[in-house]
Amino acid sequence: MSSSQEYKKRVLLRLAKAIGHSNHVFKMIDSDVDRIDTLNQLKAVQKALDQVAEMLLMDHLDSCFAKSSSARADDKRVLEELWNLIRRSAEYGERN
Repeated sequence: MSSSQEYKKRVLLRLAKAIGHSNHVFKMIDSDVDRIDTLNQLKAVQKALDQVAEMLLMDHLDSCFAKSSSARADDKRVLEELWNLIRRSAEYGERN
């Protein structure tokens, strides 16, 4: 299986998990399940969607660098640094 196919498979699997969690939240609300349990399940939906967004963003950044005519040898390092910065910013936002 090509790397593109594996990437697509991973993204779709993560998205399927988000859909499953979301369907569960719907059923929990419909069944008047305890709100704390429902909120915890909703957090799982948000995390799964955030992971899909991270995967898509990283793939986009990778493809932008790959298409660049002035690609440098340390593009991978630059991408990792950028990605770590984005993650830290997101984590900081969650805490505040």
